[in-house]
Amino acid sequence: MSVPQLERVARKHHACCVLSSRHARRATGLGVLLATMVLITGVFAGQARGQAASTVPDTDQTLAALAQVERWVRAWDVPAQPVLDANASTPAVGALVVLRAEGMIVGRGEAQGPALNAPDGDVVRRATAQAMERAFARLGVANDALREERTRAAASRLSISLELAGDFARVESAAWAEVDRVVSPGLDGVAARIVGEAGRESGRVETVYPSVMLASGAAGSLLVPSRAMAMAAARAIGEGGPAAALESPAKLRAERAVRLYSFRVSHAVQGPMGTPPAVLYRGSRLVPPGAVMTRAELVEMADGLAGFLVRAAGLADGASPGRAVGGADVSQTERALVVLALSRSAAVRTPGGIATTDVVAIGRLVDDGLASTEPAAAAVAACAIDATGPIPSEHVSAIRAALRRALGFQSTGGPGGRPTPLERALALEAFPPALKAVPVWAALRALDDLSGAELGALDGLLRERYADPATSPIAQMPWLGLAELELRDRRRLADVPAGVALRQMREQLWQHQLSLGDAGPDTLDMVGGIVFTAGVAGGTVAPYPTWHSARPLVFAATMLREPSLTEPGERARETVRLMRALRLLRQLQVDDVSAWAYANAGAAVGGIRAAPWDFGQPVDASAMVLLCVAETIKSLDALAAGQGPEGVPAADKP
Repeated sequence: MSVPQLERVARKHHACCVLSSRHARRATGLGVLLATMVLITGVFAGQARGQAASTVPDTDQTLAALAQVERWVRAWDVPAQPVLDANASTPAVGALVVLRAEGMIVGRGEAQGPALNAPDGDVVRRATAQAMERAFARLGVANDALREERTRAAASRLSISLELAGDFARVESAAWAEVDRVVSPGLDGVAARIVGEAGRESGRVETVYPSVMLASGAAGSLLVPSRAMAMAAARAIGEGGPAAALESPAKLRAERAVRLYSFRVSHAVQGPMGTPPAVLYRGSRLVPPGAVMTRAELVEMADGLAGFLVRAAGLADGASPGRAVGGADVSQTERALVVLALSRSAAVRTPGGIATTDVVAIGRLVDDGLASTEPAAAAVAACAIDATGPIPSEHVSAIRAALRRALGFQSTGGPGGRPTPLERALALEAFPPALKAVPVWAALRALDDLSGAELGALDGLLRERYADPATSPIAQMPWLGLAELELRDRRRLADVPAGVALRQMREQLWQHQLSLGDAGPDTLDMVGGIVFTAGVAGGTVAPYPTWHSARPLVFAATMLREPSLTEPGERARETVRLMRALRLLRQLQVDDVSAWAYANAGAAVGGIRAAPWDFGQPVDASAMVLLCVAETIKSLDALAAGQGPEGVPAADKP
């Protein structure tokens, strides 16, 4: 993308309010969603760094090299000397081969050319030999007469990751924050080397490949490009390196003679013997930028999300309660969100009822004392209550009791033992600004004996949400919008009270959606996403879409079937926008290919990654995306049933 194009994108994506959350690495939690959209000046800055991408081996060359590596690994026999046949080798500046057994790394090998930016046809062989040598001791093969046979049997079960490096480009950033704006996370590796006398480079080039950074997120500690480059610099310096790497890049160059680089790679993976290879883009299979899912594909996506959530929330057989993939704790509020997502998606995933696994999961959540200490957990769980819904009746009373405690309904200040509007407002102080609509929605859904005065008080609380200087309507989605719809139904109104504001919110949302025209070679996997703010903890990486796109999209999907919020002539256009956004969410869902990065691939499949470059899997990310997919299916079904105009997709089409 050229600089003028970048400037046009910056003008298009003007300042707006944004979601953010407690996000040290996990970007999880419903807890803190504060506001303030940054002006997008420098979006996709990594595309303008001028690296010669043509030096990276292409897809055919990468697959050919991977096929050769697989032959060596399966036979457990790699040549001791360079392969002289030029057709049997793929030149590259560097190579990284990683061997995994059931998700665990058993061998890693890396090789570089004889000189910087000197492609070498032997790097793949040397990297493979090193990886196999390191892996052999971990295969656990006994030294007996069947050793070779058992070694080949063990090798047949290994998965292989191969990265081939293109030319190394100098990085002259003065500060680490600048590094994260010029190095494309997940596509570029980073490196460091000591410069000798007269500017001559000496010593080994210390590298960190993109796969290492991506896998760090899957393990629970995301390694962003700046941290990875500092790590490489520390290794290049040697003694005293870790302390020295705390200094700025400018100081490292001036006082330590460190030269810093980035490099683009091609990446391909091969599962156990018999599985097809795959070429990866930022560590996953690229969903075509123009892809549109069918209804069947949406249901399949929802099923995968539900399965992940049952496992991640510690509800599956043999699971560790309250532990997510990567070992992170699952809060009560996150578990309540699982209840909400499972219940509201049950009808589209299991027509005619709720799956047995969902009943068991919801029952365990309630039995575990859901929301005993977190008001937000009680409110979120109560939002799942529906007179015709799937939550078993024996659990409804427990959820309602938790909600009453959370909202102070045991107070004696108002009629019938209920709090006065003032007391109710004080009870809402337990919720952060972006979540204050949650208990309002919960009360409207779960408490069927609200008086007219109480309904009026709840209406007043929702009006206040649009004037709160600490947040904005888009930052309060989907809760604010869903509460508005519930209030309309409870008060038997013809239109949604805040219909104009909600339509403005949706239009503002689409103004921040990345189109194919906005994207470049570095951002093809981000098409359809909503740009909120810097995507990596600390705000150091250029603004990219993350899973937080799903929050407002839940209500955008709901609006599609609401006649007062989407006029007949708007439905086709809004459907296209929504399906484009779902492309990004599908890109974030872990499948059998992107599962290469996880120690427990089976547990990770179906869940949502925090971002295209962050393989962490926040529980609330998958729950929110499941809500979004479910609302989309419901709206498409409603339109297909005759509520939409000619041209709106039918039930079996997007």
